[in-house]
Amino acid sequence: MIDFVRTLYRDKSTLENYVLTNEDKFQDVDLILNHRTGEVKYPYRTKVQNVEINITEKFGYTKGSLHKFYNAWKFNDEQNYNDFTYSNLIESLDFLSSNIIDFESTPITQLEVGLNVNIDISPVEFLKQHVLFHDLKGLNLDKNYKGGGKMFQFDYTQYYIKIYDKGKMFKQKENILRFEVKFLSKKMLHKYGVFTLKDLRDKKVLRALFKMLLEKFDEMVIIDEYDTSLMESSDSRLLEKYTNTRFWNHDLKSKSRTTKAKHAKKFKEILEKYNLLTQKKSVKSKLIQKYIYFINN
Repeated sequence: MIDFVRTLYRDKSTLENYVLTNEDKFQDVDLILNHRTGEVKYPYRTKVQNVEINITEKFGYTKGSLHKFYNAWKFNDEQNYNDFTYSNLIESLDFLSSNIIDFESTPITQLEVGLNVNIDISPVEFLKQHVLFHDLKGLNLDKNYKGGGKMFQFDYTQYYIKIYDKGKMFKQKENILRFEVKFLSKKMLHKYGVFTLKDLRDKKVLRALFKMLLEKFDEMVIIDEYDTSLMESSDSRLLEKYTNTRFWNHDLKSKSRTTKAKHAKKFKEILEKYNLLTQKKSVKSKLIQKYIYFINN
């Protein structure tokens, strides 16, 4: 569930001294060398597996996927399409803390929370045929990538949401769909009790992060395919309007919150009336099951 993390060392001196004086741990440190003057310049860069350590003139920071780190460390396989459990997370934190100074006490500035679930259809088909909006907002990025995969992204100031074909990203035959939220704001992280990596050991904090993830998924508009000939004509007309991004982003732009809420409620009623939420409910159930597996293993 816990994936990419970024931590910031506002006082970089401790980290810099640690990296430069521990040659046994950091045999490769990349830096800029002026060929003529011999002057060494920032940034300094090194790694522990895939977790990057960067030291600039002003700050130091670490960044990387804890999930990928675990697989690279244990199995020499840098990927994050398989299951990553709570015990795997603790092992990763223990190892990295013993190899990177102040790793767990340094403030987190970015965090990625997400889960992989196996679904019955191709995730690309799922995205193209069923995923419309997040919180009635159209997507910001529709990205195709090598191997025939696809990703939808919804951007906000303090976070963004991604839903995509994780299996195709790593050339897997399984239909692996990933849903994730990436925090870009310390303020939002603090809301869920996350200040440093040490907080990610706390199962109460992880539960709060999962509840947030599920809330964001609940806000997604994911609908089944439908046949308008089987609907009442008034509902059919409304559904055509409600599934169009323009209606929510432009037609209602100058309308009151009450008017928007009224239409959102009617949209939900139509989806429930014609049983068009089976795909969404199925994926939600799988997300819950995957979290239970994560937290108990």
